[in-house]
Amino acid sequence: MITTSRKHRDVYIDNLKPKTEEQSTLIGFVKQTGNQKYHINDPKQKEATDALIQFIAGDLLQFATVESQSFRNFVEKLDPKFNLPSRKHLSSKLIHTKDKEVRQLLHDNLKKAGHICLTVDLWSNRSMKGFLGITAHYVLNWEMKSAMIACKRFKGRHTAENILHEYEECITSFDINDKIFCEISDNASNMVKAFNFSVPGYTEPDDQNSLNEDNLDGDFEQGTIEIENPFPQHKRCYAHSLQLVIKDAFEECGQGIQKMQFFLYREKKMSVAVW
Repeated sequence: MITTSRKHRDVYIDNLKPKTEEQSTLIGFVKQTGNQKYHINDPKQKEATDALIQFIAGDLLQFATVESQSFRNFVEKLDPKFNLPSRKHLSSKLIHTKDKEVRQLLHDNLKKAGHICLTVDLWSNRSMKGFLGITAHYVLNWEMKSAMIACKRFKGRHTAENILHEYEECITSFDINDKIFCEISDNASNMVKAFNFSVPGYTEPDDQNSLNEDNLDGDFEQGTIEIENPFPQHKRCYAHSLQLVIKDAFEECGQGIQKMQFFLYREKKMSVAVW
């Protein structure tokens, strides 16, 4: 009983003693505030996050880059206050938000353009998965602009009907149907057929002089009426056509080229042996 009373007495006395708090120094305060991260709405945090998204998306890097310890150390050295987003936050929110901003900006620029020319290409990767790419070319403020408006997975057979369906779905999403005046593609038969627009039951006259003069207004002279094609023009890629010409030429003189390559290889080998 005496031991217990003495113990409580010691505790009581300790509580009565005034507690002295250490005054924080200026250096300690700077160190404490310097380790604090930026707020999510801080302009520097937003600017750095936007640069990070441009870095990941622009170079087609994996989202797991932000989880690399070496990368995190690098960012820490650049700016200790920057709050590096997680992989989940980057892939589920930040990238999608940036995608909406870019698409809206591209949509506004395409609406301002007077005319738009499109290049369309369809290819397969090593896994034989098809992809469709569409690039828009236009002039805005007297400056030539090019922007990829589609690079999407192409499922199903590469028929002209499927190509045309995916193409129309893309240009409809940007609402530029009435601005396109030319499409350029390679010489593949499915591409040529896909953009061979025509109106059922309508045949364009071969010669303007074949029009019946009796149906012409007196105010118009013969040969001055022009029939405007309501559909965009389809052009074949000049570079691809030139490549096919060169390929055919190589096939015609393939044996001669092989002999020339063998001759050059032998001469080079002999010159190395002499030196």
